[in-house]
Amino acid sequence: CSVMPLIKHRAQGYEGRPAGLVNAPYISMDLPYAAGSLCSTVGDLAAWTRLLHSGKLVKQSSFAAMTTPAKLTSGRPMQYGFGLFMDTVGTHRRIHHGGGINGFISELAYYPDDSLTVVVLSNTAPAPSDEVAENLARVAFGLPLLPDRPPAPADLPIAADEITRLSGNYKVTWPDGSKRNARIYANGQQLMLQIENQPA
Repeated sequence: CSVMPLIKHRAQGYEGRPAGLVNAPYISMDLPYAAGSLCSTVGDLAAWTRLLHSGKLVKQSSFAAMTTPAKLTSGRPMQYGFGLFMDTVGTHRRIHHGGGINGFISELAYYPDDSLTVVVLSNTAPAPSDEVAENLARVAFGLPLLPDRPPAPADLPIAADEITRLSGNYKVTWPDGSKRNARIYANGQQLMLQIENQPA
């Protein structure tokens, strides 16, 4: 999604801060490429989902790989195939994936046995797009809503010597066992974490 042309009604990304909303940090969409460089609408994503699940976009074998839970080399099963998560809401099968990039959070869920597609796009981060999407489905199915989330913890002061002690380069282990470089650093009185190819 190019950031250069003016596109009427294109949403700007924001971040929620204690003092209110601010513009999200700029990111060139050349960087995330397929991992977040998307521009779309709720209607277009719903149409995309119908086509994807109709068998008209990818080969059946590719779609099966996308929607079949993978197993780790340890044999432990995952709820993730080659591109999509599979689980249930109540007894309703769900195929879904969310996303997020500077100032934007999304969730797209498809319930194949119910022909229900739920798309939630937010141009403010953080946002509970996944909870909103699940609650919309729960309303459609007559299920109780998810309980409210506990309040976010307050920012706590951190001593300068702790910031110095904790700052440095680390390796972060993902659930699949792969490792990524990470950096913890001081940003004024805050301690920031940045994992490679991710915003801080």
